[in-house]
Amino acid sequence: MPPTTELVPGTELGELVDHADVDLRAQIAPGQVARSLVRRTLKGWADVERIDNAVLVASELIGNAALHGGGPIRMTLDVYTRGAVVAVLDHSTDFAAVSMPPSSTGSDHADGIGPDTNAPHGRGLFLITHLATAWTVKREAQGKAVVAIFSLPDGGQR
Repeated sequence: MPPTTELVPGTELGELVDHADVDLRAQIAPGQVARSLVRRTLKGWADVERIDNAVLVASELIGNAALHGGGPIRMTLDVYTRGAVVAVLDHSTDFAAVSMPPSSTGSDHADGIGPDTNAPHGRGLFLITHLATAWTVKREAQGKAVVAIFSLPDGGQR
């Protein structure tokens, strides 16, 4: 599951400087494993806010894979000199729930912006859309991968 840097037109993420790949199938707490991996790997490459955003997105991707994708299979995290790519592979080939980033308008929320906070689901993709620079869904041999990109405009700190 090679990451793509073509999701952010005109943005080059630079050279690959770190790669992590974790099998989540046997993990008792895959979300905890994902959060720890993202925090540990991005330390020194991004400011605390960007790390927190990437941790939250990774957690949402794992949760969505568990809830809607037949369970997470694995997560990759690639760090480039000017960005990071988090990808979560799940068992499902159903793109319907994640085929398009959600719109910030036309929701059931009272002010028309954001998800319905009373709904039991639906906030994850909204968060991912607003915290990641870009995201997409890719077809994979074992299912699908939801990929989130985070730009590091300052070129990282290492």
